Amino acid sequence: MVYGKNLCVEAELIKEIFNNMSYGNKISIENAKKYLSDQTHKFHNFGTKNVEYEKINTILYEESMFVQKFNEADAENVLARLKERKNIDIDQIQRSRLLKKLSAEIKNNSNIIAELALITQGVSTNVTKTVDIPIVCDYLEYYGSISYLTTYNHFQWSPYDNVLIIVPDHNTISSLAMTFAPAFAAGCRIVILVESQLTPIGYLFGDICKKSGIPDEYLEILCCSDRYGTGQIHLQKDQFFQKVMYVGDAEGGKTLKYSLGGFPQNLSLLIKSKSSMIIHNDSDIYSACDALIEGAWSHYGLLPWNLHNVYVQESIYENFLKVLKAKMNSINIDIFSNNIGLCNKYCSVENLQQLIKKSKQFGIDYYQSAATDGENSKFLPTLFYGAQIIDEDDFTPVVTILPYRNITEAVALANNTKYGLAASIWSETESIIKEIYHQLQASLIWVNSYGTINPQASLCPYKESGLGYFGGVEGLLNYMHLDGNTLKPYNVYESPGHVDNAKNEAVCAKVAVSKKSFLVWSKYSALERCKLLQKLADEIEKNGKLPQEVKNWWIHILYEYSTKGLLDETITFINKTSLTTIKESLGVIVIDANRDMDLIAQLVIFAIANGNAVILIVKTVDYLTEITKLFSACGFPSNLLTIITTENYLKPLIEHEDVQSYWYETSTDDKQRFNRARHVDWRTTYNLKNSFIYETDHKFDDIALNMISSKKKTILSNVGNSIHL
Repeated sequence: MVYGKNLCVEAELIKEIFNNMSYGNKISIENAKKYLSDQTHKFHNFGTKNVEYEKINTILYEESMFVQKFNEADAENVLARLKERKNIDIDQIQRSRLLKKLSAEIKNNSNIIAELALITQGVSTNVTKTVDIPIVCDYLEYYGSISYLTTYNHFQWSPYDNVLIIVPDHNTISSLAMTFAPAFAAGCRIVILVESQLTPIGYLFGDICKKSGIPDEYLEILCCSDRYGTGQIHLQKDQFFQKVMYVGDAEGGKTLKYSLGGFPQNLSLLIKSKSSMIIHNDSDIYSACDALIEGAWSHYGLLPWNLHNVYVQESIYENFLKVLKAKMNSINIDIFSNNIGLCNKYCSVENLQQLIKKSKQFGIDYYQSAATDGENSKFLPTLFYGAQIIDEDDFTPVVTILPYRNITEAVALANNTKYGLAASIWSETESIIKEIYHQLQASLIWVNSYGTINPQASLCPYKESGLGYFGGVEGLLNYMHLDGNTLKPYNVYESPGHVDNAKNEAVCAKVAVSKKSFLVWSKYSALERCKLLQKLADEIEKNGKLPQEVKNWWIHILYEYSTKGLLDETITFINKTSLTTIKESLGVIVIDANRDMDLIAQLVIFAIANGNAVILIVKTVDYLTEITKLFSACGFPSNLLTIITTENYLKPLIEHEDVQSYWYETSTDDKQRFNRARHVDWRTTYNLKNSFIYETDHKFDDIALNMISSKKKTILSNVGNSIHL
């Protein structure tokens, strides 16, 4: 009996100690304090006199920090300095070793990085150490490993000489690594422009790069406070930079795209997007709730793929809410969460209270995690359920939960957005998972997990989530170009000539039939497409109306490109993660061609071979009418190739929501057509539609053609705790 009592007392004592443990949550910022003191709390590197500063907001740090404002004179000084840099070369082996050394140094400096993230962004040190820094190191080591790809004899790509990377305030250090690593691996000289709140981390990243041996000639970190100011605009438009990369919100991305309209810089955008989670009734709801909490609130909206919308099958809807509310009550409300709005614009307590007020007005239920000192004093994790309350462009880190009846409804809800970066599926049934992920309009899909990022995954943002590729081999090629391809702008913009501004009914009708044809054609398997394309080649061979040189070329490219899609799905196993990559069609592509009929054939057939429908704009039809007749005779879906012989439909075609991509052939010796190309660039700003402007003598290879005529969807599944896809 006594023995039993002692056990009970000991158990109670252990329980009391366990409940009062701090679990390492004691906050220390001593390393960050020393670093900031060494910088004299002022960040400036433009070399101008009469410097103006702007204050950097912080939490848990009493001393003031300042960053220099950036004007046009500053931009001129920076450009002059950059143009005088020594032209030194680092071979691929050196780049590989330097990236791996940089990864090791990042790990060695994890404490100070985490502390700076805490005081300037409100991200807990634990999240930075366990999530962000591993992402940084994974990207550095991956691109360090594959940089040698660029040395292969058959590889006809060269790096852009100078690259400008723009990383606004509301990012983490992982955004720096995701953009810097592939650019450096490709062999580019890089300038990274970071804004106010990210300045201390940006400076530290530059210092660590220097300590790792990366030459100053290959990397310069610029810090400024004036977003969209004259200095930034002047810098990004200068032809010193052949490539511009931006990671931030849609407003900044569209402003950048508009300012660069008609200039030769190749532009890539990774836009902050709202992501969705679909939870089927056979899923592990406890794990799903944990993933939801981490995906929505671990970074308070700073990640490009922050979770906002959750769709739960109605049979488990009430139980899911019950479990989630209980788990939300155990979230550690950090002592700084009432001040996080100072350094994170998304976490305004006032904005949150406005949403709650709005929900009460419309009778929409909401729930907040428990707080000890009054729910109005801190930015509390909040969910709304039963109806949508928050606007699509409001990135306040709250979660909306809605029930769904069946898979069709769940997919429709998840796709009902202008964004398409990431989504998550929760189910234990392979057929259900595949049915959902094939229909989701998102580049990255997690299965029974959320937020795992692997550098081998090639993100190709859907819809308005961005332009270009991020991660994978394509992420490396994003900073390179095929040898010999250049595009030179005119110095003065002139009118592009007559552009039909009316919503032309004829154009809408042609797009409608093209979309209908695409929906049929995209369901054909790669093998079925291959057979039909080769059948078309055989019919062309028999045709007596086509010139022999035309027949020879079309037959050659039809047989060559028809087999390209037979290996479109690949599965890779990385540790405990299954990475499935699927190549998908874009949809309706407009090819606005000019002169080169051989190039027209090449682009048209590759686009169609990848499952797209094509609207071709040409001045003269020539033999193309006969080709379209053969398409019909071979059994292709009707109107898979549509021909238009006028240029006056540029605006309605670009702005039509069912046109997914616009390709425009131009030439520097055709001034009017070149200026119309600039018009294409500007018009695609409003919806971030893919536009591809190329010169008549532009070179293509299979890689380049795939990157402009298809998109990649990546499915990441944890093999250890989910089904094997």
